[in-house]
Amino acid sequence: MTTAMTPSAREEMLTALHESGHCVAATIFGATIDRAVVTPDDPERAGLTEYSTRVTGQRRADILFAGVYSEAFARHGGPPTPRGLRMVMARNPHDARAIRAAGDHSGQVPRLVATCWPSITGLARVLYAEREISQTDADRALFLPADDPDARAFALANIRSGATPGTFGITPAGVRA
Repeated sequence: MTTAMTPSAREEMLTALHESGHCVAATIFGATIDRAVVTPDDPERAGLTEYSTRVTGQRRADILFAGVYSEAFARHGGPPTPRGLRMVMARNPHDARAIRAAGDHSGQVPRLVATCWPSITGLARVLYAEREISQTDADRALFLPADDPDARAFALANIRSGATPGTFGITPAGVRA
């Protein structure tokens, strides 16, 4: 983010980062993104992410927490303090209620957000500019193979285990490296 942004533009970018955090976590945990939008004119919500895949309660909590954590990470300029997280939760009562209803998150979100921060910020720039993104945009931000399900699964496993998206190669089966 640049310092030349207006306060309202900065808030819209923070919303885009929040929604991008949801999208990246949802993709990593196996959900399919229908769409994510930034809605600055909506008095109820500044943004929304919808996904169609059913996930466990813990994964739902992870996906929800990833949005809050991503926004707090951006506001704090790195890993947020507990106070910073509480402030972002207070600004996002819908997510706060949904996180409480979903139960405990797995504890993986802070590491995933830090590892995937370049992907989250890249996806947020697209969301900020276009106002809507889909699974294709999230896949591109995470450098996931488009037409090889096995390679996609392998890439997602690498990311879940701590690899930064885009820093490793995937050689298709039957091809010599």
